[in-house]
Amino acid sequence: MPYLHCIGNHDVLGLSSRRKVAPDHPEIGRAYIMKRLGMERDYYSFNHKSWHFIVLNSIFEKEGTSGPAYEARVGERQMDWLRFDLGKHKDKPTIAVSHFAAFSHKGQII
Repeated sequence: MPYLHCIGNHDVLGLSSRRKVAPDHPEIGRAYIMKRLGMERDYYSFNHKSWHFIVLNSIFEKEGTSGPAYEARVGERQMDWLRFDLGKHKDKPTIAVSHFAAFSHKGQII
């Protein structure tokens, strides 16, 4: 059975203050796992039968107070790509997946 990959927060190398690698490690972040999995892009889409599928990378790499870090969101470049991709395939039912939920009520809990 074929399978495809969707990057999650446990797949990225060293994007935490508890990192075990130097902040300037050449494969910090997505590079290591993408190389190991043979991924050309960390977000992509494809068609299967009459459906369109979108795989998003919701691990947004950023500079934190103690070096490389991440937050759960989709960056602007990927959002621009997503807008184009959705428009291009507007005639197909579409399923989008990402590691983190697109909406969470957690921030609303007091």
